[in-house]
Amino acid sequence: MPKCPECEYDLSGGEEICPKCQTVLGNTDFMDGEEDGLVELYATNDHGDAEQILAMLEDAEINVELQEEDGGEDSNGELLTEYRILVDIAQADEARDQIEDAIDNDEIGDSGWFLSTEDDD
Repeated sequence: MPKCPECEYDLSGGEEICPKCQTVLGNTDFMDGEEDGLVELYATNDHGDAEQILAMLEDAEINVELQEEDGGEDSNGELLTEYRILVDIAQADEARDQIEDAIDNDEIGDSGWFLSTEDDD
């Protein structure tokens, strides 16, 4: 059973925010009960943006992976690839800040989307 990395609350899996301490978790379905794990943080259909985010987060020493998934078809019937950025759950807030800054500074496009919710405190 997965646990919250902050308060050790037992999670049922699938929570994006810990119900006890409100820590942003993302999707916990994949977790195997360990404190560490990767969380799906961001997705885009732009391969260049995905590669740039990957390099930026690696430079910031954030544990990051890039996964490719079938993204369906666009309005012209062209196949889309969805690139998902996964980061260490303990570094998710830092990674989110890095991506948001890159978007704000026009270093990457703004066509992607965040997959986990941000803590509202």
